[in-house]
Amino acid sequence: NMSALTEFLPAMLSGFARRHPDIKVEIEEQISAETVQALRQGVADLGVFAEGTPADGLTVERYRADRLVLVCPAGHPLAARPSVRFADCLAYDFVGLNRGSSLLNAVTAAAEAEGRPLHLRVQVRSFDAMCQMIAAGLGIGVLPSDACQPMLAPRRLVAVPLAEPWAHRWLLLGHQGEERLSQPALLMLRHIRDGAEAAAAPLASASGRKRRR
Repeated sequence: NMSALTEFLPAMLSGFARRHPDIKVEIEEQISAETVQALRQGVADLGVFAEGTPADGLTVERYRADRLVLVCPAGHPLAARPSVRFADCLAYDFVGLNRGSSLLNAVTAAAEAEGRPLHLRVQVRSFDAMCQMIAAGLGIGVLPSDACQPMLAPRRLVAVPLAEPWAHRWLLLGHQGEERLSQPALLMLRHIRDGAEAAAAPLASASGRKRRR
């Protein structure tokens, strides 16, 4: 999905290409639901999609943690807060992704849980387009923290942590079972796992040092 392709996969794919230059890898960005459908139909060997996407019949494991933040212009009333409750955001217009995206589904579900409408003023197809629309004053938006960071400063945007449990989600790695994967696909699966474990190791180490103090 877009979050994985923007945040985590480029460096991983580059490393895999250096280690296995004889293997051709084809990558396609899709919304999470379509990624799962491609896996079920055998169109894709491996897929990364957002937690909460129905994936019955697939082998699924956690890949990377993904934190969602509120993005707004630097002068916005919510911009100076250390964190913000989603209920406070619902008084403003929103910029979101197109229908069917896991991110839009999460934001819509959160608004429904608050019992209030989501004023979705603009819908676009990418995180960059969302940031452009937010910078133009057309609304605020919820984006993955790591994915949006490079887009903030040039547009004078601010990312405010969302004080909501649903803002901390997992990206999942799915396939039809290792026994059904080709040898090149198995190599890719192991490479993805190694990268995820390496990324998690510094966090575990820091947590361990904190406990010893």
